[in-house]
Amino acid sequence: MNQVRLRDQLMPDTGLFYVFSVDYATDARGCIDRVTSIAFRCNQCHHVSRTETELKRMTGGTLLTCGKCGSHQAVSNARLVDCEHAALTGQPAAAMPPR
Repeated sequence: MNQVRLRDQLMPDTGLFYVFSVDYATDARGCIDRVTSIAFRCNQCHHVSRTETELKRMTGGTLLTCGKCGSHQAVSNARLVDCEHAALTGQPAAAMPPR
């Protein structure tokens, strides 16, 4: 299992949520298979949620739900991979030159 801890300037803002940290399991190719835990702040009510057991998973993504106001949003696991890349290199994968 890999763990992503993002620096302040690289934390992903999904629109409804601001993600602080993500734990996830990878598949054989090294891609995110599933998010196992996540900590995030709701941009509506500013409540911080940390969840492991109540995660709603879908193919290629995770449904984030605020523990206070109930706001929810599906977030692509690919978005989380891009944030990990930015944390490691200082720039998003999309900004990297082609190989």
